[in-house]
Amino acid sequence: MMNATALLNNLSNPKNRNISKNRMNFLWFGSSGLVHKGLDLCLIFFSEHPELTLHICGPKEEDFFRVFEDYFRLPNIVFHGFVSVNSSVFLDISTKCVFAILPSCSEGQATALLTAMGTGLIPVATRFTGIDVTKYGYLIEALTVESIAATVSVIEGESDEVLTVKSEKSARYVNRNHTLRKFKKNMRKILAEITNEE
Repeated sequence: MMNATALLNNLSNPKNRNISKNRMNFLWFGSSGLVHKGLDLCLIFFSEHPELTLHICGPKEEDFFRVFEDYFRLPNIVFHGFVSVNSSVFLDISTKCVFAILPSCSEGQATALLTAMGTGLIPVATRFTGIDVTKYGYLIEALTVESIAATVSVIEGESDEVLTVKSEKSARYVNRNHTLRKFKKNMRKILAEITNEE
């Protein structure tokens, strides 16, 4: 099986993250197709929870922003635009957060979520991301604001110690299974198997 390849920032270190201080901070990190990737659900949920902060790294789709214009004015919703994974800006944003949230309705394997997990962010996502988030984070059961609320409610009951372990497991998993080196190794294996069959 071919795993998606995460884009890793070699300077990221989960141990630099202050879980206790930043456990109310979430990152939505994705590419185009903002509704497809559930940003609309996130905006509605976080607008109802001013005690939580949502950082957004992704493209500015004009139609989407026109509809949700008022949400982007809220102090707990911070839009950063497109941010390079290799930049100090991305490193700073990801270190300020504890969770990567992605209530997507369909992915092969969500490279953006894997990239965020590679920094030690704990995934909060649907099964449609193609990643077994239950091993490293928290599953959003359905594509609804209510399901996000239920999942976040579980998270709020977790101790800092539990979140620290999940953060480290998340980074370890991605760095062992979703690197370019691992991709090349898997590709060589597949090509060798094909060649041997001929």
